[in-house]
Amino acid sequence: MADDLRLSEALIKLGRPHAPAPGWQESVRQRIIAPRAERRGSRALIAAMAGLAVLCTALTLFLYQKSQSEEAAKADVRLKASALTDYEREVKALRQNQSEQDALLDKYRAAATEEERKRLEDAIAAKKREAYAIQARADTAKRKASGGRMPDSSRAKSIKVNCDPNDPLCGL
Repeated sequence: MADDLRLSEALIKLGRPHAPAPGWQESVRQRIIAPRAERRGSRALIAAMAGLAVLCTALTLFLYQKSQSEEAAKADVRLKASALTDYEREVKALRQNQSEQDALLDKYRAAATEEERKRLEDAIAAKKREAYAIQARADTAKRKASGGRMPDSSRAKSIKVNCDPNDPLCGL
């Protein structure tokens, strides 16, 4: 009470003749506390915005990586499809070459002169070399179509034997 009396006297000296309204201390207290509450709210808002930014960044990175892996998968499928068509084309060429070799072999069997047989032997040998080249290209295309490795059915499966070669039971 004495403090209120002194405050009212000080206000009168300053040119304010009336005393403060009752409950003025509570209003001052509320004005002091209010910025703290606003700061708490702004801190929460800043934390929420930072969390949202991190979440958006993570989502963006996830979607980017997903699109990159999908594009890589599509490119791989296109490459394998291209290699498969190359393989089919080479198999068709190999069959054509085989039929030409068969025709030359029939002509060889029916040849009357030695000179004609020699010419047909050279032609058959050229066709065989061509067939080897076609087969090599077909194997390359097949390897590309299977993802860079030969399928299990075409791999050579060998059994390694660790026994003395002079052993009569070796290999049984």
